[in-house]
Order: sequence, then structure tokens, then C-alpha cells
Amino acid sequence: MTPDYFGLALKFTLRWEGTAFTNDPDDRGGATRYGVTQRVYAAYLKTVGRLFRSVRYISRPELEAIYRRDYWIAAGCDRIANPRLAIAHFDFAVNSGVSRAVTFLQSEVRDYLTIAIDGKFGPQTERLVNRCADNRFVGDYIEARELFLESIAKGKQAKYLNGWMNRVNDLRAYVATVSAYISR
Repeated sequence: MTPDYFGLALKFTLRWEGTAFTNDPDDRGGATRYGVTQRVYAAYLKTVGRLFRSVRYISRPELEAIYRRDYWIAAGCDRIANPRLAIAHFDFAVNSGVSRAVTFLQSEVRDYLTIAIDGKFGPQTERLVNRCADNRFVGDYIEARELFLESIAKGKQAKYLNGWMNRVNDLRAYVATVSAYISR
């Protein structure tokens, strides 16, 4: 079992997701607060046996539970030994979806080792990621995310490109300093 870097990952991601309630008609996620969409929040409330309510009223414990279960654990971040990669992978999963983030992670691994690309973080993905996930690999993975974001910045999505690139560049800087946070 790898150490839990969830707190460091969440700290970075929330810095970019913000705290305000938004409902930008051009944002495919729709109504959102702390980066949690209404759809995700409604599904969470249902699984914990609570009635529907607006994501505008999501609490800190709820958002932490959602991020841990639906992104950190679902994307396999809890099984990635390299904390820099775990943090980068978590933020990609939050920003672009778990399956897409895992698919890109598997594609990067495939440059080093043979692996099936299925968008699921299973035992083979875990083993191979932890075998080749050095800091150069982390940089390649972040670069793949950057290229993906550039490729989808078309039409109404183009207005988000500068923000996405700022986030990716900040992520590079953040994961480069993550050792300092871990040793404290």
C-alpha cells in the first residue's frame, strides 16, 4: 500500500477548481461547485441515502468524500507509488474524467512496456505504472495531458484553453516541489 497523498492532490486541484458556484452554459459539466458537478453530487447523495439538493450547498466533507471515492480511488491514484504521478493523475481525472485520465496513463506506459489500453486502472496497469513511473514519465504524462487539452480547445471550448494551460503549468511546478511537502 502506498502512502496517502490525497490531501496534497486535493489542495492543488481545489486551488484551480475554486469555491464559487458556477453554471456556465459553455461548460459541459453544467452547474458546479468546488469542481463537483450537479450530476456527480446527485449520484453521491443517492448512494449515501440522502435527498437531492443543489450542488451549490455541497459541504467540505461531502466534496472530500466525492473526490476521494470517485476520482482518487476510481482512477487508481491510491495505488500509484510516485506521489508526483498520483497528484498529476488525480488532477487529470478531475479535469477530464477518470477513464480518459487512465487511458492517457496507459498510453504513456505503452511507450515503455506492453499494456492494454482500456481506461481501467487494474492490477496490470498498477504494476506497470509503478515499474516505469519515474519523474521523466511524470513529465511525459503531463505533456500528454497538455496536448489533449490543446486538441479539444475548439468552438465554445476554446475560451478555456489559457486557463487549462495555466493549470497544467502550475501542476508541473507543484509536483516538482512535492518532495518538500512529503518530508515535513
